[in-house]
Order: sequence, then C-alpha cells, then structure tokens
Amino acid sequence: MNIPVSGEIRTGVVFDISSESKVKDHFYVQLPEDKYNLLFVEITSNDGRYNATLSFDIKDVPSGQLMLKWSTEFYNDLKAFNSKELTILSWLGNEENAERDNFVVSSWTPLENEEFVYIVLNSEHQALINIYDSETGESTDIKCEQFENQAKVSFCAYCKIPLKHITKTSEISVIQRARRSFNRYPMNLKL
Repeated sequence: MNIPVSGEIRTGVVFDISSESKVKDHFYVQLPEDKYNLLFVEITSNDGRYNATLSFDIKDVPSGQLMLKWSTEFYNDLKAFNSKELTILSWLGNEENAERDNFVVSSWTPLENEEFVYIVLNSEHQALINIYDSETGESTDIKCEQFENQAKVSFCAYCKIPLKHITKTSEISVIQRARRSFNRYPMNLKL
C-alpha cells in the first residue's frame, strides 16, 4: 500500500514528544504578542495513515496559552491515537491558505514552565537545527535524533531545543545533509 507523505521536512513544533496518553478533545498553543487572524494546525501520524489540516479564527484572541477544542468529527479520528504517535505543526497567517511561516508551539497538555521545544522532522538524512542570534552574532547547532521503536513514515527525527537559546532576534533553520551538499529550511518561530 502506498501511503501519501508530504515532502515537507518540518512536521511538528511541540513542547512534548514523549507522552503515551490518549489524545484528548483539545490541545494548547502558545500565541505570540504579534497579531494574526488565523491559526493553521496540521496533525500527522507517525505511520502516515492520518493527516489533516484545519484553521481557527484567532483575530481577537490575546497572546499567551490558548486551549482549542477539536470538532467532534475530527476528535473521533484522533482518539484512536496516543499523543506520541501524532505531531502538531501550527502556524499563523492573515488569510486562508497562508504560507507555512510564523510557526508557533503546540502541546497536548497545558503549558507549565516549559524548558524545551521539539522540532519534529521528516528527514532520513542527518539534520540539525542552527540558531543564529542576529543581535549578538552567536550561532548554536543542535543535533537531531532519530525516534526509536515507532513507525517512521511521516516523521522520524526530532531536535530538542532549550528555550533559553531562542530570543526575539534568533534566526532558526533546519539544516539537512543531502548527498554532498546541505539544504537549509528557515523556521520563523514565534514565541
């Protein structure tokens, strides 16, 4: 059987990747101070059998933690999974079909003094996250790790990034080795 898998390397930006709990009828997202009209959310299962995208109107929603409920139809599909089998990729925009830019961090559980953010990747090649601070000129590389003991069709690697490394002047990129060259994928992460 052929399972359709997006060619996108970035498949999730989340605060937790290790929970074995069943997916609940809601999730959380950390909205930045910058204002946008829409929040786009893509949910992908690690085995590639589930992928869905939806949007939420956030035009008048203040910054900070926001709890969002899944529709009944959407939740009926999701409740068959535990949260470790799914990843969430959320981004902000001002119009329908906005480009995947202005990423925000999501979570299956309430946000409480998080110290790390995980960028989940669909990359069979070696990858790392580069964080460049345009104000200080400092650069940090964080090596990505492969998931163990799970299906690796839609996502197979993760990068654990200490939040203390990310500032308003940080420029974040996924760097993937491809044969004899490197591909760079910028990530405009809004905290």
